[in-house]
Amino acid sequence: MKSKKIIYSVIVMIIILTVIGYIRRTPVDNSQNEDLFGKITVWSDKDNLSSLKLSGDNFKKLYPKVQIEYVNVDKDKLYNKIISGFGSSSTLPDLFSIKDDSISMFVNKFPDGFLDVSSALSPLKSKFLSSNIYQCSVKGEIFAIPWYTDPNAVFYRKDIFKNANVQPEDIKTWEEYIEAGKAIVASTAGVTKMLPLDEKNDDILFREMLNQLNTGYFDKDGKIILNSENSIKAMETIDKMNKEGIIYKVEGLAAIKASINKGAVATLPYESLFAKVLTESAPTQAGKWGVMKLPAFEPGGNNLAAVDGSSIMITKASKNIKVALKFAEFAMTDNDSLEQGFNKYGILPAYTPFYDNVNFDKGVTFFDNQKIWQLFSGIAKDAIATNFTEKFSETQSKVIKAQTNILNNNANVKSTMDNLQVDSNK
Repeated sequence: MKSKKIIYSVIVMIIILTVIGYIRRTPVDNSQNEDLFGKITVWSDKDNLSSLKLSGDNFKKLYPKVQIEYVNVDKDKLYNKIISGFGSSSTLPDLFSIKDDSISMFVNKFPDGFLDVSSALSPLKSKFLSSNIYQCSVKGEIFAIPWYTDPNAVFYRKDIFKNANVQPEDIKTWEEYIEAGKAIVASTAGVTKMLPLDEKNDDILFREMLNQLNTGYFDKDGKIILNSENSIKAMETIDKMNKEGIIYKVEGLAAIKASINKGAVATLPYESLFAKVLTESAPTQAGKWGVMKLPAFEPGGNNLAAVDGSSIMITKASKNIKVALKFAEFAMTDNDSLEQGFNKYGILPAYTPFYDNVNFDKGVTFFDNQKIWQLFSGIAKDAIATNFTEKFSETQSKVIKAQTNILNNNANVKSTMDNLQVDSNK
């Protein structure tokens, strides 16, 4: 009897192993995906396009009959190419990546030009960061699928701080940040400033501060509020940095990189994507950089901000909307694709299930094994949304012009912001 039981057990085990081996050898059945075919064209700038290609490779494993053409379009030229494309719809892409601050402008310029993805996104809506969903919406309808967020923090040189006897944990407010900057300038005999500022071309610091203060260029109703108390407070803070001599003025990204490499700046109050830029542009400074949250305007105040992000829009001119929508949904939600983009390009997705699947507790070698993504992901989840309207781009140009006048011509902040308010409402 005992020998029969042994023989029976062996036979059962052989059958199980045979079945398992068969299952492993049997190719995945993609028959349910065979109805998806055709070609789509994707527009995006260089770095984002590389990440989308990773998603495309994974997508084609499921849908081998789909062809994807990728076109590198610089983000600064995207608007003009889209305008040109609507003059001849055959030159429009099926889908493209876009900064969140431009979504409203595109939809208002071409109200019938883009796919309303509200219904398609309905089952997934709660799984994206609410701030990104808000920024993808125009008049209550969703016109873009959120891709990634770009939370802001302060990258800082640990060695420069130490030599100046500055402790990062002591910098809780912008006032303390300015005082720390003065100490660093003094300890380096003026060689190192606290931060770079491209005042003639960008207003990222001003927008970070506005976001911290739960405001922006526009209020929740879309009205311009550039001379509000909080707007003036933010610009006065930047003006004080300038007058205290802690700003290193630059023009363009190349100049920012140069300032980093020659040790001319001690901090970078920038977005999370700059971690990749910093790692690649200053490899010899590995281990010398840390990351901390932005200072607040008052003790215990809000030290979180996220003012940039990107999403995917689909044109109604697409001759393959079904495939374009399926690819966009896949690229923005497939964990393997998102993880590849995160690991290779530092892209932090707006899709929240990703936060449960990736290990943010892992230290980053360049940052002396600090768990910087634990910090950035926490900021992303809690940061306040910004209300972008169709007037964002033109308003930003005017803000930068006003900022340049204040910092370079000693113009009075309040009167300049009052004039800016009037000018922006014309």
